[in-house]
Amino acid sequence: MLNVRYFALQKSFFYWTTIGRAYIAKRWDVRYFALQITFLLDYNMSRFYCQALGDEGLRITRNRTQRLKWLPILLVGLLSGIILGLFLKWIQYATGSLVYTLLLNIDFVPFLPDRLPELIEFALHLVVSVIIAWIYSIWIRFSPHPWRYGILIGIASSLLFIPLTLMSDRVPAITDMTAYGYWLVGHLLYGLSLSLLAKVLLIRK
Repeated sequence: MLNVRYFALQKSFFYWTTIGRAYIAKRWDVRYFALQITFLLDYNMSRFYCQALGDEGLRITRNRTQRLKWLPILLVGLLSGIILGLFLKWIQYATGSLVYTLLLNIDFVPFLPDRLPELIEFALHLVVSVIIAWIYSIWIRFSPHPWRYGILIGIASSLLFIPLTLMSDRVPAITDMTAYGYWLVGHLLYGLSLSLLAKVLLIRK
């Protein structure tokens, strides 16, 4: 028979000792405040599942825990993608350079229409951003230099300027170095955002 009390105490020990270390070190880290909220919700739901469903409840609780592990990666990808999108949108509004149009361009995708509502195109951009964040999260597990790899991702993704400009006639020309400069700065900002958000939400010291 599942020992609910022992299971709950395990979760309590993990969360509150982590929060206690943060308080003693006087580190105002978003991750630890998120853990407090997660504990309050997860503790009560875990008790319910375990008491009501026994071993099946344990399986459900473990599945919920696995899903919670994806939440920081999802947030890193979404927030970084939003930062990049808003930056390039502002650049296009301020200068007339079509870098935001280039970011959302889907002319090269064969099974999609040439144009979709901006909101849908932006959502597709965020899907790509979350995938990149997931790859980045795996990468930094084996590296002591998350900032370096964030910048490398920014530089590497900026090179997509070359093929993307060749696939559509409604984006900057491949020879438009001013547009590429804006594009490069935006993707460096994206890489730095990945690194900063990963440091807050993914990397546990």
